[in-house]
Amino acid sequence: MVRKLSNLLACKTDFPTRFVLLAIGALCLWAPLTTANEAEIAALEDWPEATFPDAAMRGAGLAPNESFTFRMQWGFIRRAGTTRISTSVENAANEKETLIVETKTNSNGLADALYPIELSLKARLDTEQWRLIDSSMKGSEGKRLRDMDSVFDYETNNMEHLDRHYADRSGDKDLPYAFPVDDSSAMLQMRGWDLTPGNQYPLLVNSKGKLYYIEMKVAERTSIRSKFGQRDAYRIEPVNAYPEGKLFREGGNFTFWISDDEERLPLRFDVKINIGTLSMMLEDYTLSKTFP
Repeated sequence: MVRKLSNLLACKTDFPTRFVLLAIGALCLWAPLTTANEAEIAALEDWPEATFPDAAMRGAGLAPNESFTFRMQWGFIRRAGTTRISTSVENAANEKETLIVETKTNSNGLADALYPIELSLKARLDTEQWRLIDSSMKGSEGKRLRDMDSVFDYETNNMEHLDRHYADRSGDKDLPYAFPVDDSSAMLQMRGWDLTPGNQYPLLVNSKGKLYYIEMKVAERTSIRSKFGQRDAYRIEPVNAYPEGKLFREGGNFTFWISDDEERLPLRFDVKINIGTLSMMLEDYTLSKTFP
C-alpha cells in the first residue's frame, strides 16, 4: 500500500487521487475526467452544444457566510488531509456585490510526509450571472510552488491566465460558454439544482487555467451513512466530459452525494480508480440558508 501511495504521489499529471487522498479537495475536482494537455484542448474544433441552467438556479446553491470542512480518506489512511470551503460577500467601492469562495487545503500525517500540500484558492463570482470574475491559487504541492491567477472578460469572451512559476502555462483562452466557475463553486452550485433523478446539467470549470466541460447527471435518490447519521441523498455522477480524459478511458468514475433535505449538504465525494476508492467526507459545516 505504501509503495502504491508513493508511486501515486510521484505522478506528474493532475490525477484525481491527489485531490482526495491529499485534500487537494475542490481544487482538482474536474481535472480527473479530462487530464488533457494543452495541445489536445487547442485541437478541439467544436465544444458540445449546451444549455446551462438560468441564473436563479446557478446561484441557488451559493450563499455567503457558509463553510464546509471535509476529511480525506484512502484505505487505512483515514485522515490524509483536510479541505475547508467558505463563502463571504465583498462590496468593493463602485463595484457590484461579489461572492467570495475560498478553499484551503492541507495534507495530514503519512500523506503529509510523502507529499505535503498547502494550497489556498480564492474565487470571485458576480451575483447576477453567478460566474467567475477572477480566481487565484497560491501554495505548494510537494516541491511545486503554485501562484496563478485567471481573469475573465465577458465583453471579449476571454480568460487571461497567469502562472508565475510555469510561464509556458500562461496565456489567453477563448471561452466556449458564458458561465465558467471554479472547482469549489461547481460543487456548491449542485446544491441548488433541481435534483430530480434523471436531470442533467452542464458545467464549465476552470481548473489551474484549463477549461473543462462536464455534464453531470442525477443518478438516483438513495441513502448514505455520514458523520451526521444515515441521510437520504441524491447521487450525482458525470456522464460526459470534453475533452474526454484518462479516468473514463480506464474505467474510473467519481460520485457526489447531496443530502435530500432542507440543508442540501455535500455529504461525500468518491473517486473510483484502478487501485481503489478514495473519499472526501463532510466533517463540519455552517449554513446561512436552507432549501424548500
